[in-house]
Amino acid sequence: MKKNAIMLIAALTMMCFVGTANAKSVKLTLVKAGTGSGQVNSDNGTNCPDNCSGFTVHFDNNTIKHVLLTEIPADNSTFTSWYGACNSTNTTCNMTMTDNKTVTATFTLKTYSTTTTTLPLLTTTTTLPLLTTTTTTLPLLTTTTTLPLLTTTTTLPLLTTTTTTVKMGSVKNDFNGDGNSDILLKTSIGSLYVLAGNTDGTFDPIARIFRQYSVVYTVVGTGDFNGDGNADILLSTSIGSLYVLAGKADGTFAPIARVFRQYSPVYTVVGTGDFNGDGNDDILLKTSIGSLYVLAGKADGTFGTIARVLRQYSVVYTVVGTGDFNGDGQADILLSTSIGSLYVLAGKTDGTFGAIARVFRQYSVVYTVVGTGDFNGDGQADILLKTSIGSLYVLAGKTDGTFATIARVLRQYSPVYTVVATGDYNGDGQTDILLNTSIGSLYVLSGNTDGTFDPIARVFRQYSPVYTVTP
Repeated sequence: MKKNAIMLIAALTMMCFVGTANAKSVKLTLVKAGTGSGQVNSDNGTNCPDNCSGFTVHFDNNTIKHVLLTEIPADNSTFTSWYGACNSTNTTCNMTMTDNKTVTATFTLKTYSTTTTTLPLLTTTTTLPLLTTTTTTLPLLTTTTTLPLLTTTTTLPLLTTTTTTVKMGSVKNDFNGDGNSDILLKTSIGSLYVLAGNTDGTFDPIARIFRQYSVVYTVVGTGDFNGDGNADILLSTSIGSLYVLAGKADGTFAPIARVFRQYSPVYTVVGTGDFNGDGNDDILLKTSIGSLYVLAGKADGTFGTIARVLRQYSVVYTVVGTGDFNGDGQADILLSTSIGSLYVLAGKTDGTFGAIARVFRQYSVVYTVVGTGDFNGDGQADILLKTSIGSLYVLAGKTDGTFATIARVLRQYSPVYTVVATGDYNGDGQTDILLNTSIGSLYVLSGNTDGTFDPIARVFRQYSPVYTVTP
């Protein structure tokens, strides 16, 4: 007991104290406990990083103060629970400061175990038929010879089979289902055009697919929403209603169809992806306070009921991309904070998501996300980053959801080329990078299996940006 008392005093001594007390105030005391570590952020700007053991904040009690605490475990830890003023296992603790309150956030160090399974030796036994010689009768002499049963045992090596499932329509922006990504372009009045990709990395002549005389519909995303193997185009109106142009195998599109009605833009599109692994892409939406919702796509082209997947009371995390970063078949959500750190919400087959996990730490915004894709063809989505001078870097995804060391793939000393899209434009299984210049010409960096890229190649020339790439 004496040892525990000494440890408690030491923990309280390490706390950082924020704010000044006065005669008319209430205070919030945060204590971190457990074997693990992590940070706790509050919506009033008082944060407790990994190496902080707690804080105390004073509030004027003449005004009721609402406080939201958010836990973020360290990479080697998990969050266990709140207790004290909050008693729950939720990721947040929401309180009204009417009197003094104490909250304890508990983090637990992750433990790992391995299981070894030994398979039995596969043995087959082959029995040959009885071998008998022909009986020959000679005068006064008859002989019959019977040989013993001959049995042989053959031991075969263990037989292992591997099944690889390839999802049809998984190539980004493949509007005609030929296995090559296409480029979607728009004009200033909103008409849409397609440059169809070929396996040799070239593109067919530009073709108009949707005519407008003023911008009524705006492209907000693409995806295979009905699972037919052809990418579709997601459009929005000024009041937020969503429409789909469904792609066909001949490169044309079905008539425009409304899939989600709004009378004001409460929900805005921030991404698309197959978050539940059913073969149909879904729509990711956000609200003004940063909460995220999903409209799940169905095989008939309709969508399920809108469902919330991440609650926020202010915009702490912003969606910067989607992709299957751990190779499990479900799209995940890539988030960024104001200082540039990156987090992933991993999708599950039931449409829910795992706990938010940090995958890349920054203390100021040096690298900015400009795209995602499987640039080395290993089955995990990677993250494409840029710097202020235009150089490009890749964070390669791994099967355990972590990422390899950042690697530069294109050096620039000023942003001559700007990333406008990613896709597999030559159908070789590696994602390529689509770039444009200030006059609108388009160039491709083709990805290789070792994570490198071929020399930059022009695929579409303009002398002024008449056509611009739209997501």
